[in-house]
Amino acid sequence: MANDIDPEYRKRLVQKIHTAFETTVLPLNVLYVFQKYDPNVLTAKDIDQIKTYCNNKGNIEGASLLLDFLSRYAGWFKCLLSVLQDPNVKQAFLANQLQAMKDELDQELLTKKYLIKEPLPQQESTWAERRPAISELSPSNPSMSLEHDSPTVNTRSNDNYIDPFDPDYSQTVRGAEALDEGAGLALSRSLSEGGFPALAGGRALDKKVKVVSDIPERNFTEKEVVDAIGGFSGWHPDIEDREVLHLLKRNVGTPGQYILWFWRNKKRPAICVTHDGEVKTLIVHKRPDSRDPKKVDYYFINKAEKICKTLEDIVQFHLDNGVEDLSKKPSHVKIMFKNPIL
Repeated sequence: MANDIDPEYRKRLVQKIHTAFETTVLPLNVLYVFQKYDPNVLTAKDIDQIKTYCNNKGNIEGASLLLDFLSRYAGWFKCLLSVLQDPNVKQAFLANQLQAMKDELDQELLTKKYLIKEPLPQQESTWAERRPAISELSPSNPSMSLEHDSPTVNTRSNDNYIDPFDPDYSQTVRGAEALDEGAGLALSRSLSEGGFPALAGGRALDKKVKVVSDIPERNFTEKEVVDAIGGFSGWHPDIEDREVLHLLKRNVGTPGQYILWFWRNKKRPAICVTHDGEVKTLIVHKRPDSRDPKKVDYYFINKAEKICKTLEDIVQFHLDNGVEDLSKKPSHVKIMFKNPIL
């Protein structure tokens, strides 16, 4: 993620956590604990000023000054979490809360980066029947690959962006805040986030599979998608990413609200659904026949869960039965589709 000392990132992070921090932390109880975890965070002069501020203006103002001083040092956020989790401080609950807020901000920024980036040139590669070739793709490229055998949505790359199509990340978007208009379409917390955000929610595994570039045999045309599922309840023709955001952000607190649409930039049918305070984006894939790539062998969202011979059948199956939420471990939690947004 962004460096916590980067001026813009620091400002956003402080803004996000300051209320929870200032109303919970008693500065005089934690000032000297910081040196235990990082001697380079807070100077003696800083500490004296904060103590004076607390004595003259109270704990909330003192906590505000503490956060201001603290956030000027590299590694400050990690040090802060360590202090809050210290057995003598006993505020691990707040550490978890602040970490969750940071995760949401990270997902929001990654999502915004993805949505406003201009397409970059595609990389060339070929695919094999068992698994696509590995390719180092930048998730900031809206033309990133779509080819793998798992549900889509959030992934990472070396440039710290969420790739909606990395099988090591699940179909989540971090928190409702990731859906703010300024953040773009947060379909982490992960289209992760991711990543849409399909946001962030998924936890990275050790293995990071990079997938191949755009493969014509696996692309969908808008006509074939409309012909197959255009009559389904919840289908939205001619809708764009940001319009999906506008419709879903009002319903993020109600699980099971969903939209069916054709994601033109990815040439895939997509289902965006509210779940667990997030918006998750699920992509439908097709596997070409090994003997005739112009024919489709089967369709899937999560190949390990269900494959079907037609696009209609796979969409209908998951609308009726839900999809495993792979951001949860174990993954027996189901993302359910309850009410289409019309």
